[in-house]
Amino acid sequence: MKKRIKYLILSLFMIAMLALSACGKKADSESSIPEDVSNQLPVQAESLLNQLYKMDDAELDQVIEGVEQNGQTAFAEGVKNFKSTKELVGDLVGIDDTKVSASEGNYVVKVNYSGEKRKSEMTLGFDSKTNQVAVFSITPKYSVIENMEKAALNTVLGMGTVFIILIFISFLISLFKYINVFENKLKAKTKEEPVIEAVKVNEPENLEDDLELVAVITAAIAEFSNTDASNLIVRSIKRVKKIVEGKMKNYTITVNGKSYEVSVEERGGASAPVTPVVSTPVAPVAKQAAPAASGSEGRVKVVAPMSGKIPGIKVSLNQAVKKGEVVAVLEAMKMENDIVALEDGTIASINVNVGDSVETNQTLVTIN
Repeated sequence: MKKRIKYLILSLFMIAMLALSACGKKADSESSIPEDVSNQLPVQAESLLNQLYKMDDAELDQVIEGVEQNGQTAFAEGVKNFKSTKELVGDLVGIDDTKVSASEGNYVVKVNYSGEKRKSEMTLGFDSKTNQVAVFSITPKYSVIENMEKAALNTVLGMGTVFIILIFISFLISLFKYINVFENKLKAKTKEEPVIEAVKVNEPENLEDDLELVAVITAAIAEFSNTDASNLIVRSIKRVKKIVEGKMKNYTITVNGKSYEVSVEERGGASAPVTPVVSTPVAPVAKQAAPAASGSEGRVKVVAPMSGKIPGIKVSLNQAVKKGEVVAVLEAMKMENDIVALEDGTIASINVNVGDSVETNQTLVTIN
């Protein structure tokens, strides 16, 4: 019941204020204050302040809820402001003075009062056009010392923030020296990659599997060109990757300086008959003893991948070589194959001579 009475008192105060605001419009001058308004507004404002101090937080919340439902948002904000500053100001000790002023037909009431902890000011403003409370605020007053303490604190916080920002900027600037290092690493990496690809291109792979096929194709070319197959030397063979109907293998073969494109079809079951190429019998040649190696043995051995003949040696002792560089040429099944260095190094020994016949896995050269 007590809460309802207090809420009713506040509601009546609002009605009285609105009525006074309406009466104020009848004044002869917008800046003048009618005598009855000048007398009643201070009394009503001081009464409002006393009523607010008599309420606890729960009752203040009830008032805030009620005036918000009635659309009096400015008045609700003022009560919230009073509630938040009540502890800071302390209990009401007394009212110092109350002043009423007019501006463009609107009335402003300022009540200066003292609390147990500090002085404060309550401001009420009424809009003459809408007949509603336009301003309601509580402003605690701080001493000179308190204001100086706040100013000093704000200064320290501001300087600290600037100092932190300057440190962060200095850190960013210190990182600029690493930009060139990063760019140089990227450039060096870009230059190294093509070399690796070139080395891979020079490595012969899986040539031995196609030697029998090369011999058959060479015989066919000899038959086609009406020449002796023993006079034909295959300089290179390259498998061409093409998608052809059926199981087809495509080759480009260079024989005596001429290139031929050959397609070979793989058929299931028995292979198609091939006319055998009869060569003139040759008396067996006694197996030659391996020549004495020139130079001392190296750490890495370069061996013959198949049996054949050495028509050429491309390096000399103590010569520096790169991985993939040709060190010797091996002729087998009428085809010349480049034998390459397996890694970077220096030629330590040459274990064969030009014209020598070699066996599979026989050492040709060694590298340190």
